[in-house]
Amino acid sequence: MNIEKNYLRRSYRIQIPAKVYIKNKEYPVKDWSFLGFRIRNADETIEPNKEYLIDFELPFVNFIMRFKAKAICKWKKENEAGFEFEELSDETKLLMKEYVEAYVEGRLTEENGILKIAQGLEIPISTDIHTTPEEEKELNKKLIRNVFIIFLLMILAIVIGYIIYLNRSTIYSEEAFVSGKIFYVKSPIKGEIKKLNIYPLENIYKNDLIAIITNKDILIQINLYKKNIQQIKNTISSIKKLIKTEKEKIDKKYLNQVKLKKIKIDNYLKTIYQKENYLKILNKEYKLGIIHFSGLQQLKEEIKNLKNELKIIKNQQIIKDYSNLIPLKNSLINQNKILQDTITQLKLLENKKSYFKILSPVKGKIINIYTKNNSLINKNQLITSIELNTKGYVIGRFTFKDIKNINIGDKAEIYIPSNGKIYKGIVSAIGKNALKSNSIFSESEIYSQKDIPVKIDILDNNNLNDGIFAEVKIYTK
Repeated sequence: MNIEKNYLRRSYRIQIPAKVYIKNKEYPVKDWSFLGFRIRNADETIEPNKEYLIDFELPFVNFIMRFKAKAICKWKKENEAGFEFEELSDETKLLMKEYVEAYVEGRLTEENGILKIAQGLEIPISTDIHTTPEEEKELNKKLIRNVFIIFLLMILAIVIGYIIYLNRSTIYSEEAFVSGKIFYVKSPIKGEIKKLNIYPLENIYKNDLIAIITNKDILIQINLYKKNIQQIKNTISSIKKLIKTEKEKIDKKYLNQVKLKKIKIDNYLKTIYQKENYLKILNKEYKLGIIHFSGLQQLKEEIKNLKNELKIIKNQQIIKDYSNLIPLKNSLINQNKILQDTITQLKLLENKKSYFKILSPVKGKIINIYTKNNSLINKNQLITSIELNTKGYVIGRFTFKDIKNINIGDKAEIYIPSNGKIYKGIVSAIGKNALKSNSIFSESEIYSQKDIPVKIDILDNNNLNDGIFAEVKIYTK
């Protein structure tokens, strides 16, 4: 008999409602205790003497208490099977004991005590809460009340945001001027006006011819390329002459070596011939017994060695050594490549027109002409000004402190003192970008100060002329 701890009573099987989940399948419990339980509807998946991880469920009135445990199937008979728990903690046993007492005493609706015990369990506990119709009604009332409160808070936030918008900070600039009504055409190159095709106060359309300028820069570049090409050709000619001279030296050296080899061979042949004739005389003397055999043998050895040396000399190869020419040839290849690249650049330059056509980029009316035919003109020098039928914009000046609060898209009001009218505007550019326009005033000394320029597009139709002073008020976000 398995004895529990002192504060637990002796275990015995009871028939109080409970459920067991094995492999996520539900089995009703017939009876159970601290030591084990018996289930009904046991199927073929339940095997005796096998350990299972189970979920043991205790149904309260308003919720379900479930804990995990390990159990071994001890026996199986027909539709039933018996299990024994393994290592149930004291808290789990106390929970089971509390459930039994609550069931017997009719306290299954009281969950506080049970949940307090469940907090100390080592085995994970899960609860599924069931609400009554009365509780659901109360929850719905709370939900409606909370939604209404959130709705009121949203309306309040919108009202506060609108008040903030109406009272947003403003930044002023009294130093501003109107621009964008006149388009200034400038020369893109340095050259000479060959033809001026415009007249004062005439209407002009986009892509109409304004002037033709001779492109002197291209002519100067062409002459420079031609001089470079001639210098490169001179360098190539010098390298070729040097290669020819060095090659002649190598060939001459080769011929001298061939000549010396032939003389050396002739000398050896002559010596061998003389030695062989002398050998014939010695043979006769040897036969007559005048000389000893050793003298005859020594002469034969000398003739043999001379022939071997002659053979070696004949087999010697004389090679023309052109290694010293390699750096010169590489230099010649490099100069030829430079020459071809320079000629290609010259052809590209020559294909460009030596004159430049200036076409009108806008539609409008010619106001002023700043040059004349056959006159010299520098790059970015004014040619003409064209009056546009546009709304224009205002360039204002702001301190570095104020500029940190100004953003593109901020709304603005433009006051023109000369006519007393106020126009609506919007910030479209800040800093250097604000001066990237065709306004002549953006380049004048009066507006090249340390303050930062801001461009404000005028949204209203107006007949304002460039250079009119204005006062600007910007509404910052």
